[in-house]
Amino acid sequence: MVFFQGHPEYDTISLMKEYKREVIRYANHERDDYPPFPDNYFRRQIRAILDEHKDQVMAARGSKQAMPPFPEELVARTLHNTWHDTAESVINNWIGKVYQITHSQRNLPFMQGIDPADPLRLRKK
Repeated sequence: MVFFQGHPEYDTISLMKEYKREVIRYANHERDDYPPFPDNYFRRQIRAILDEHKDQVMAARGSKQAMPPFPEELVARTLHNTWHDTAESVINNWIGKVYQITHSQRNLPFMQGIDPADPLRLRKK
């Protein structure tokens, strides 16, 4: 059996949007800790920019001033989607497997010869 974590369906800026959401939650006192960077996502230069933004957010939070704008445009244009090809393979393989075992007649769940108790043939004989 194969398990994996993550979201292969994410586009290039999805993690940035989640990070931004968590920064805003911190600024609004909805979380106590400043969110960490997603692993292997932001380049060193962008991390430096976001560290500077963190300092500004923490200062604004401490003085009860408005949060500085998140540098979304600057960050977004530097991101690279390194997982796209792998994600396509995962999704294509999954859909392909569903196609291989699912009957073409909608009232029948499996193709002829597929064991309903073990359709993926995961049990050792």
